[in-house]
Amino acid sequence: MADIRKKIDELNEVYSRLREKAVRIVGAFKKLEADVSWGWYAGHNVDVRGSFVYEAFPIPVITVKDICEIGVDLKGAYIEGRIFSAEADAFDFDRLAGYDFCVYGSDSYLSELYDSRKSGEDELDELMFSLDETDSELCIDLIFPAMPTINVIIEACSLLMELGTHILPVDAGELGDCYTAENEELFN
Repeated sequence: MADIRKKIDELNEVYSRLREKAVRIVGAFKKLEADVSWGWYAGHNVDVRGSFVYEAFPIPVITVKDICEIGVDLKGAYIEGRIFSAEADAFDFDRLAGYDFCVYGSDSYLSELYDSRKSGEDELDELMFSLDETDSELCIDLIFPAMPTINVIIEACSLLMELGTHILPVDAGELGDCYTAENEELFN
């Protein structure tokens, strides 16, 4: 029993910190009268030292309606916006200077097309000529290895809004197990 209690305490500590961060972010956006929602989503992949690792556990994901989503993970955060592949030529990637970011196809998400931490501007220019026609959308993730301040998150989301990114409404059937306020009764 002591082992189980210890594991519960450890999980509670981790998830309490994640929840607290998500609640602060949601509160800041609500003060700005932004339309936001959030939930716990499992089954995501993260880059750990150049290799993708599957994480079965849920993390808080905040959706800023029609613009982007903010994921709060164990070490930091990411902000994801999408553009249609057909619009990639016109997208002003130069405005993302100062952010670590990666670009990948919505369907081929484990094959990064560009990572600002590993590639230079020449590779970004080349990206526009080598897009895979099977991906209807490109995902642009701003990557924060440590938890950014609320102001940095708001500024980054505002930039993505100015650049015209979007995020599709979440289809819970595609996500596996997820908890949101809308499906709370399924988890009781």
